[in-house]
Amino acid sequence: MDSLQKWNGLFFNVKQVSSFLSKYMPHYGKHKKYAELKIALLFVLFLSKDQIKLYLIGFPTLHDLKSNKRVTLAKILDQAIALDEDFDIVIAPAEKAQQINHRLQIVRFTGYVEGSTRSLFNSLKKKKFNIPKNETLILLVRLEKDLQLNYLELGQILRQSDVPYGQIFILGERKLANSYVFFCCQVFPEVKTLKDLDFSFLRSSKHNKVLEFPNQTEAVGRNRRGFDII
Repeated sequence: MDSLQKWNGLFFNVKQVSSFLSKYMPHYGKHKKYAELKIALLFVLFLSKDQIKLYLIGFPTLHDLKSNKRVTLAKILDQAIALDEDFDIVIAPAEKAQQINHRLQIVRFTGYVEGSTRSLFNSLKKKKFNIPKNETLILLVRLEKDLQLNYLELGQILRQSDVPYGQIFILGERKLANSYVFFCCQVFPEVKTLKDLDFSFLRSSKHNKVLEFPNQTEAVGRNRRGFDII
């Protein structure tokens, strides 16, 4: 998480993003950027817990918003929707947010056709690998089902392939006896499992309502191969 890239934008902490998601759920709930923001928030919670470091969530400044002294998340999304603009969410450690940051490319995988490790790789290669190589990019794959994937095998396949991303993570949830846990695994350039986020942690952090635990998000743009491209 140490790639350097100068970037000019606006950053919000976890509390601000969580409050926004709770407050504006009725207004933005079905918009693709709202769904993406929920996934980014969950990912930042993983990083913060795993590295014991505060992370922020950032957005590029858009047009006339640059001169606005008080820019809210609502204003950013309103303008993006009105102008039909898309942009990548950015994450960064709080102490060096303007110097060290990573753009997130988020994709949701349902395993609609088949949930094998090779199927996931083939889908990623077809849909998300046709971009210029950029070490500051993170590909975050949100599993919509509790798929049985071999992450060591997936990591090996990725290392033998022409991957345009600096890092790739898999994020999902699994059911326990009486609850659920979220899990996150880095599969490129190395395979590493982050610490799980359980229901008690999310409840204590007051994020469980925002994240709709367990996951109940609607599919966005689902195609026949099981991909939800956000």
